[in-house]
Amino acid sequence: MPSARGWARALLLAAGALASAARAGDPLLSERLSGFSVAAHRGGYWHADSNTLVRFETARAEGADIIETDLQVSSDGVPFLFHDERLDNATRCHGLISRTPARVVETCRLKGLGHGPERFESALQWSHGRVVIDAELKSPASVRPAIDLIRRYGAYEWVYLQVGDGLRLYRGARSYDRYVALEAVLTGPDGLHLLETLLSYGDPRLISIQLHGDMLSSENVRLIHEHRTRVTVDAFRLGLEWRWGIWPFRRVAACTQLFRDGVDIAVSNVPASCARQRETVANETGRIRQVDLPDAVRDAVRTTYPGARITRFERETEEGERCYEVGLDLAGTKLEASFSGHGQLVEEEHAIEASELPAKITRSLAASRYVGWTVKRAERVLSKEHAPPHFEILVVEQEGQGVELLMDEAGAIQRESPKQIQDDDDDR
Repeated sequence: MPSARGWARALLLAAGALASAARAGDPLLSERLSGFSVAAHRGGYWHADSNTLVRFETARAEGADIIETDLQVSSDGVPFLFHDERLDNATRCHGLISRTPARVVETCRLKGLGHGPERFESALQWSHGRVVIDAELKSPASVRPAIDLIRRYGAYEWVYLQVGDGLRLYRGARSYDRYVALEAVLTGPDGLHLLETLLSYGDPRLISIQLHGDMLSSENVRLIHEHRTRVTVDAFRLGLEWRWGIWPFRRVAACTQLFRDGVDIAVSNVPASCARQRETVANETGRIRQVDLPDAVRDAVRTTYPGARITRFERETEEGERCYEVGLDLAGTKLEASFSGHGQLVEEEHAIEASELPAKITRSLAASRYVGWTVKRAERVLSKEHAPPHFEILVVEQEGQGVELLMDEAGAIQRESPKQIQDDDDDR
């Protein structure tokens, strides 16, 4: 596979080729998925009309950010919203869908409904960018037809393809299209090796990595976030989501703890419940979605930092005033910018290496009680309050414990704040 530099070069070429295909004004997929996201499993699994456009619309109205679905391909290469290899269980027809032409598949009435399976193309026409679609490729035969439709509808920033565990589908999709967004799945005894392999590729369009229960750990979540990728977990495999209801037959999503543990995308059978839990955790943490950002802030970000990749949004309250912190990647430079609710730039933080700290600050640290401590993070800060730049520096003496220092250009320590390292969130 290409190196990280190779990926960057390939994506620059791809971006130019795709400029006419991606619709003007569409937010980037990274922006759409910047907050905690709810993915509706087949639109809502416990319904007769799951994996249909009607159910997808219901899930969207209930607050789902993503519609998760499955793609099987007919004998003549048409992708359908269908999970099983065989038609028998879900329709009135029999046999393999891969050996049945599209015109026949469409006449195979879904049980309990008056129509047959719907085409992936119909889902793209329905969404039109209003909601993100996560389409699981169920076979190698589905790779090229699915990507061809994404190209045709300019859907690169609102569709991603799930390529399962292993590398076969991932490599097939990536060799056919350098830019299409992908999600890999990790499970089983080879999961850790696969994780290391995928992260080594440095693929910026590997939009998410899904962890099954045997791979879900704080260490794996941290590792994935360090590589600027999102973590997805099937909430429907947890708690009461997967069971038949008990009286009064209400199912409750299992998303709250996943979001609190740093999971970015929770795939749920009950999207309305998961969406409520998303809002609860968003209020606790301040991490919000792109759609929750005020228009004035969104416009100010695009005007102030044209071409920057937005990595996250957070809502904060400082001295009684609501403000919004935006994580940005500007040509490889990480920075954070804080805006008022009216779109006024309040503060800008540039991540720098410890070696880039001014000499006066380095000498001051060496002469302080923090001599010998490790600089874990350093930022150069410009703000309304401090006309000259100042520096925020996280120093660590031992694993898990540190102190965040605010220092001026002369090296004077203005503030010292103890900090637990696990609370120091990485940009993603």
